[in-house]
Amino acid sequence: MSDANLIKDKIREELEKGMPSKRKVLSYLLDLLKKDKYPSLSDFDFYDIIGYTYKLNLDYKLNLEMLFYPIYNGLKKKIKKLYGKEKRLEMEQYLIEKFGIYGPEKKIGKKQQKQYSPRSSFTTIKYVLSALVLITGIITLIIGVFVYSFVSKSAGITSAIIGIILILSGICIISKTSRRLYVCCIEIS
Repeated sequence: MSDANLIKDKIREELEKGMPSKRKVLSYLLDLLKKDKYPSLSDFDFYDIIGYTYKLNLDYKLNLEMLFYPIYNGLKKKIKKLYGKEKRLEMEQYLIEKFGIYGPEKKIGKKQQKQYSPRSSFTTIKYVLSALVLITGIITLIIGVFVYSFVSKSAGITSAIIGIILILSGICIISKTSRRLYVCCIEIS
């Protein structure tokens, strides 16, 4: 366990720096996973060292999302790759219960709650209208090609142009670029 204490000291020294390196901290933690190097280190001792790293981030008032969570996510990936999903879940559960470590994806703030609000009726109408305009444009374009081939070239070209305009209009309704497209079309004319 004394070697693990050396790793803890290295992690603390790194976090004391003005600009700590996530890569170094992650490599120190991943080094602890080598059973040939640290045979007496249990899984729970390893989890405690991760919790120790988390607490150091809090003690030094470092940005958890910028420093700790990328390290934590890297550890989760490596543990899943080496030992499977069950071991990763065990680690996450242990860290949640003992240290209160939740990944950034599990925190739900007020900003994120607003992002997942249901669509307004205006947005739904906009999508339905866009789909109808696109479908009408595609059908008109196909009819234009048919008319061009079998009936009249000028009527077919006109129908195809109307179809293309409808398709572009449907796309513009969705992408909110109708104003830019309108300005672009005026400049071309």
